[in-house]
Amino acid sequence: MAMPILPSIGIEKLKKGEAEVTFTVLGCTSCDDETTREYKEGDIVFEDDGEPCKKCGKKVVIKQIYVDIVKKQK
Repeated sequence: MAMPILPSIGIEKLKKGEAEVTFTVLGCTSCDDETTREYKEGDIVFEDDGEPCKKCGKKVVIKQIYVDIVKKQK
């Protein structure tokens, strides 16, 4: 069972026009190519992403999930 992403604990206060966005870092197991995309429900660290590497076609795994503060788009 997947663990839920926990909200930030208020270390940094959000300013007006900012939002917290969760990102997933994907890494190829063969060529070390890395990409970052927005988090999708069901993402689990060290699990297979299901998509092949765009560079070499080998397996891609989820390396990291993190939350970042970004400016809201108008």
